[in-house]
Amino acid sequence: MLASLSRFPLRVVLVLVPFFVGWVIYLTFWDTPYYKHEHNTIVNLPGSDSNSEFFSSPSSPSSSSSSPPPPTPSPSMPADDEEYVAICFTAKNESLNLPELFTHYYYHVGIRRFYIMDDGSTPPLSSYSYPIPKEHITFTYYTAAQHHEHDNQLFLNDECHRLYGNKHAWMAHFDCDEYLEVVRRNETLVSILKDLSLDPRIGQLSINWQ
Repeated sequence: MLASLSRFPLRVVLVLVPFFVGWVIYLTFWDTPYYKHEHNTIVNLPGSDSNSEFFSSPSSPSSSSSSPPPPTPSPSMPADDEEYVAICFTAKNESLNLPELFTHYYYHVGIRRFYIMDDGSTPPLSSYSYPIPKEHITFTYYTAAQHHEHDNQLFLNDECHRLYGNKHAWMAHFDCDEYLEVVRRNETLVSILKDLSLDPRIGQLSINWQ
């Protein structure tokens, strides 16, 4: 009993010290200007609410941030200026995800035509600014009354193909959290698809995500 009691204060110290250290770190992080800026930016977005694949925009709402814009990345892939391939995204309230998505596909894959099938975002996704030239993005807005009752994403994919498919040789349909990267040297997405187009038996390319 005496041995057990003598170890009790040490156990208390071992439990309480990590707790207080963690609390101090938490308060320090909460009070940093960076976190305050990110927190306020997310909370104050006007109208924001709590929502295997195949193959122009007004200014953004006002923001209190005074931080300078990030530097423009240098393209690492040749631009698909002929718009041989386009990417169609079905999106709702994805204004925080689209900037990274556009940056990746525009600068690292060479895509020059994006179709955003806006599934009733509030505010519309076309009302934001994005880090690529706005002339490369086409927005199509659908209201709640136009919502398909069974499979709305499949419906909007079909709508994208119906409205814009004849403008391109290939059209990809991705979600806003799906990224494609061409990893072999001397290859681009366009060169891969042009090689596939030489085979008349190929009309679609499916990709397994890893």
